[in-house]
Amino acid sequence: MSDDLNITRDERPKAIIYRYPADPLSIKRLKGTPPEGEREGIPSSPGSLYFAGEAGGEAPGARTEAPEPVAAAPKPKSPKPVTLIGLTKGGFAALVVFIVIACLVSGAAGGWIGTYVTKGSSSVSGGNGADINITPLTDITTTEAVAKKVLPSVVGITTSGVRETSFFGQQEVSGVGSGMIIDEEGYILTNSHVVMDGEVNKIVVLLSTGEEVEGSVVWNDAAIDLAIVKINAAGLTPVEFANATDVSIGEYAAAIGNPLGLAFSGSITQGVVSGLDRTITVEGSGGAVKMNGLLQVDAAINSGNSGGPLLNAEGKVIGINTAKASAEGMGFAIPIDTAMPIIEQVIETGGFQRVYMGISAADVSTIAESYPNIKLSVSSGAYVTQITPGSPAEAAGISVQDVITEVDGRTVKTSDDLIKILLNYSEGDKVMVVFDRGGKEMETEVTLSAQ
Repeated sequence: MSDDLNITRDERPKAIIYRYPADPLSIKRLKGTPPEGEREGIPSSPGSLYFAGEAGGEAPGARTEAPEPVAAAPKPKSPKPVTLIGLTKGGFAALVVFIVIACLVSGAAGGWIGTYVTKGSSSVSGGNGADINITPLTDITTTEAVAKKVLPSVVGITTSGVRETSFFGQQEVSGVGSGMIIDEEGYILTNSHVVMDGEVNKIVVLLSTGEEVEGSVVWNDAAIDLAIVKINAAGLTPVEFANATDVSIGEYAAAIGNPLGLAFSGSITQGVVSGLDRTITVEGSGGAVKMNGLLQVDAAINSGNSGGPLLNAEGKVIGINTAKASAEGMGFAIPIDTAMPIIEQVIETGGFQRVYMGISAADVSTIAESYPNIKLSVSSGAYVTQITPGSPAEAAGISVQDVITEVDGRTVKTSDDLIKILLNYSEGDKVMVVFDRGGKEMETEVTLSAQ
């Protein structure tokens, strides 16, 4: 209670007029004369307690005599007994017994459920991701366990380089992104746009320990927005990979990275997989790039999250965070299956050699929209716009305006699909290519070359 509400007794009477407030907390203090109609007797307004005098004198206009006694309020009548309708004496006793038994049963059940949830929660220990196995039964502690398992494998990436601009010529630029350690030898998977599509002068990698290490680009491809960076460091913990083909809508998903810069490094957000096989158009260093086959999630993915891992409930990577839509709750990730051929070759050989057919292609949907006069016999595929002289495609008889629809039994719906399929092959491999030419389906064998 504040000092303003302390009452100190002394030898002098004070003109204190009391009335119990209707609300015990509704207490007012007036340092002057009480309102008209409340100077004598009980105040006319309910719910107030007035102190008209102070401990050193009386307030102007206040009474100095002791207050006249107020007549006692009439004694309230005893309440009438309440009878539970429809219950006899014996029935009432039975009801009481039933309530007691119900309380005991619910208490025991609550204890059992609490024990079960505790036993079923993911167990975590320390910060060494290699020592943590997650078998989630509930989502109560899944995100915490995923964070402890994967955070040691997530890095921050800062870059600096020079870009040519239309108005100001060459300008120094810098950027921040995320990445994930994929091998103990220091290989890091990230987005191509994080490393400026390879046109970077300096890369600095920030480890979870706080150590900063210089890195270099081993490989990158702006068309699929993937890159591999190499650092020299010891004691690295690589991530674990899941099979992205097993991902389903509604599945748990968590994103880890450095949203809005390294000041928020190691941030984790959680949500669900909202959609599969999404197509978006993003602005790259060379212009607009269409990306196909993406995972859509509602976990927050912001600038700086690019290149970080998208994880399932077991803490395994299902995708690489790459873009965010202008609408809230719409982030996109490249399925990890796209990068696996690259990862496996880099770990095995220390680099990645991409093969090619020797064509330039566009999506059939793009051709149909941009060139309505061109007659197309198929609704999807990779439309050949150019053939490189002396290339494997030319040697196999593929021509401009052919539409590639299949490679070794794998469906090609877009030019991006063709790029991803070829990532699985090495120099000298032979593939069977199915294509449409003027409404006629044809096939040919192509011997792939190193790019």
